[in-house]
Amino acid sequence: MKRIVAAVVVFFITLNAMSQADSLVVFNGSDKKSGKSWASPKETVSLAVSATESFNSRSVLELKAKWSNWWAGGGWNWRGWYGSGDDISQFANMTFSIKKASGDFKDISVQLVDTTNKASKQLNIIESGSVASIGSDYAKVTVPLAKLGGDYNSKSVWGINFGIAPKSQGGECIIYIAEIEFGK
Repeated sequence: MKRIVAAVVVFFITLNAMSQADSLVVFNGSDKKSGKSWASPKETVSLAVSATESFNSRSVLELKAKWSNWWAGGGWNWRGWYGSGDDISQFANMTFSIKKASGDFKDISVQLVDTTNKASKQLNIIESGSVASIGSDYAKVTVPLAKLGGDYNSKSVWGINFGIAPKSQGGECIIYIAEIEFGK
């Protein structure tokens, strides 16, 4: 009887360890590219899956922005604002790749959004050291989730917001974002 109990305990411990994945991919441009977006100001900014650009032969997100009042941005909701969010509380980092196709800006901010639309703190990715610079080649961004914090539910996340931190009051840019993933 003790052997059966021990075997059952080992089975459940193994099952629990297997259920805690090492990563969670929310956008990879292949089988994980469905979702919905928002952009603001909506007349001059768009965020969508690109019809022309790719990364590792996969689709990417394209943020086209034109601003006249010091800000532009958009967000990607990989759940399409429907259903439950993802539990990212077991992960330490969020990673994605980014490149600039055109334009000039100071930084890009990111924040996570839960299913009640509460957002994490906003983090500038260059200023925080998450990436050295954003140029014409893809660069990997690693954001420690502990730096985001804020009043959002990390057990029910379904979106990410991107904001342009411009160098001047008016301007425009195009950036591409690929392979959004949470990891340990």
